[in-house]
Formats: sequence, C-alpha cells, structure tokens
Amino acid sequence: MMNSEFERIKQLILTNQAVVRVVIAEAKGSTPRDQGTSMLVWLNRSGKVETFESIGGGYLEEKAIEIALLSINQLYAKIHLQSFILGVELDQCCGGTVQLIWERYESIADIDWLFEANSATGSYQKILNLKTGKNQLSLQSTSKVKNALDGLVDLPHATFFYETLLQSSPELWLFGAGHVAKNLLKNLPDLNFRVKCLDTRELILGKSVNDYELEYPLVDFHFQSNLLELIPTAPIGSYFLVMTHSHQLDFLICQKILQNDSFEFLGLIGSKTKSARFSKRLLDTGLDKELVQRLNCPIGKKYEFSKSPAIIAVEIMSKLLDVQENQRKMLKPKSFESYDSASE
Repeated sequence: MMNSEFERIKQLILTNQAVVRVVIAEAKGSTPRDQGTSMLVWLNRSGKVETFESIGGGYLEEKAIEIALLSINQLYAKIHLQSFILGVELDQCCGGTVQLIWERYESIADIDWLFEANSATGSYQKILNLKTGKNQLSLQSTSKVKNALDGLVDLPHATFFYETLLQSSPELWLFGAGHVAKNLLKNLPDLNFRVKCLDTRELILGKSVNDYELEYPLVDFHFQSNLLELIPTAPIGSYFLVMTHSHQLDFLICQKILQNDSFEFLGLIGSKTKSARFSKRLLDTGLDKELVQRLNCPIGKKYEFSKSPAIIAVEIMSKLLDVQENQRKMLKPKSFESYDSASE
C-alpha cells in the first residue's frame, strides 16, 4: 500500500508519461522544508508543466522544476544530485543549505519496486543507489521504524539515499457522497489517504458512480445498498468519516465501526444535539463508554461564521492532519550520522 505520491508515479508511468521526483536529501540550517520533503514534476498530454506537492516554493523550487524539466528531456542523468546555499545562490532569506536529488521515472522497469511497496503492510525504507539509479525496499515492522536512519551515506562502491516511509497510506472510508464529501474528495488523496467513498444511492446530485469515478480517479467508489456488510473488511487502523443523507444510516454505520473497534479515527457530521443523542443510543446498545467517546462529533463545526461545504471540508481535513501529525511524532525516524551497512 503506497502513498499518494508514489501512486501518482505509477499511474503516470502506466500512461507512458515520464515524471521526475525531487527530494530534499539533506537540509542544514534554516531551510523552507525538512529533509525527506519531495515533489513531482511532469508534462501533461498538452505539454503543460504539472507538479504535485512542494519542496518549499521560492527560487529553490523554481530551480528544482527547471532541472526536472531538463531531466524529462534527458539533458540530465536519471539521477542528479546538487547542493544549494540558499542565501548566496538563490537569494532566499533562509540561509541554510540543501542537497536535492532528482529521480527520473520513465518506464515500467523504473517502478518494479513500487509493486512490492503496494503489497507492504508495515512501514518500509526506500533505498536508492545513486550510482545505478535503482531503488529497492527494506520492509520492516512499525516498531522498528523508531530506530530507522534516513539520509545519504557514502560507501566505497556507491552512495545510497535512505528514506523511511513511516507507513503506507491509511485507508479512509467516506460514507456519503454529497456536497461536503465532494469537497473532501478533491483533496483527501493529496493528504496521503487511500480514499474509499460509499453511498447507498445510485444517483447523487445528478451523478452516477461512473461520473464520480471520472471526476475523482484516485478514489475507489462503492454505491450499493449493503454498506454495513463492508465495514468489517476495512484494514485495521482505517479512518472513517460519516456524512450520509440519513441520520439512521449514520447511526448504524457508527455503531458497526465502534463494534469492530479497529479504527484509527471516526468522525461524524452533525450538531451537538446529534452527538448527544447518538452517544446515548450507542451506550444503550451496550457499547463501552470509552469506546463511544472516540466518536468525533460534530466535525466540521469549528468555524461558526459559515456552514459552507467547502469550509466544513477544510475543518475536517485540519482535524485529520492533527491526527496524522500526532502519529508522525510517535514514529519520527532519526537522521543519518553514520551507517556502514547499506544495501548490497
């Protein structure tokens, strides 16, 4: 299960589009983004420059995109490493130094390791051999990530760049495909979620499941009547957002998720009144009080000045980012100081 960045790389290669990944290999002093931050650069079918994510903007990112485009046109090697003194060379206020790596992906052979990543259930390290341009994975359990090392390491025969991917993209199940959901569907894949959208209706806001699939190609849609039967199939640690057209369906979905007790986050759109009623009903079914208290309701009500679907969606995404940030703090990898056993 790979994150959204690598999913995009795979999709671009499978449609015969070259893409360059730019990653901050080292960051010293004051820099706009940290080591391990990355972005993608490619040309779409019309020849327009497309990017995904950011390494901090400004002249550094402009230079990174410029070199990436030259790489796409094969004016640079597949792997390119370059250092920048931000203040002196790029006239940026932050005066630190960064080393960037450009990785060009242009064929199936370049992404064979991604298919292994797709089957990984734990965290893993991506190991890039800067001499050969080859990637491989070192699969590891989440408990070992705390001792993982990241960065550049020079060995007699090659230089390697290690990146710990703290976890594969978690699944997020979004129940309901209405107005707020549509605003979420635009952005949730970019927050490193594998998104599944579920609804009992065959036609929503005048659109069928096929229309939704065309509009949101990174989302997996399930429009069917038996949604409750699908909940036990969700991976352990999944995120759930509930916002269907029916309060009773909302209740049954929340009840089923809580009964399974294998979720990372459960959020429900509603009001304080709805939250109180649902909590009482859930407790009346025999569910444990501490478990019921893990239901986040209402979500999307932080900003009282507007009930716009777009603003509600922003608040929900902010909450999800808070949850992800807390997880990352628990599993933050160390930086490389020395490492004498790189990939063979």
